[in-house]
Amino acid sequence: QHKLDVVSDEILDLVETVVDRTRKQDEITESTNLHEGLGPAVGRLPAEVLSKIFDYHLMDSDHLSRGSDPSPMQLTRVCRRWRDVAVGTARLWCKLSFYVDEDRREWKQSAFYYDVWLKRSQDCALSLQL
Repeated sequence: QHKLDVVSDEILDLVETVVDRTRKQDEITESTNLHEGLGPAVGRLPAEVLSKIFDYHLMDSDHLSRGSDPSPMQLTRVCRRWRDVAVGTARLWCKLSFYVDEDRREWKQSAFYYDVWLKRSQDCALSLQL
């Protein structure tokens, strides 16, 4: 069990490094107007591999909300490819913590947010925290 915990920690560290380096690499790519085919190496990973990396990144998270760190919402903001993979990976969206503020405007925004989150979970079994 200890060895598994050590490996899991190493994987999480690698995912964080990949996220950070991918952001930096995307900035450099955009600023130099490189040809589209020369994007970051992580962008060429098959969607199945990328979704597994996302699973590892979120595996220790109990219930998630829009303010969670980590959160599948963060993965959707890295680049278009990551957004497509994260949105299409229903199991990333199956744990949710509900909180609604009494402010009516905040309530409407939260309702929209939760609706999107639940739609992305597709047919996965849900774990909700109220």
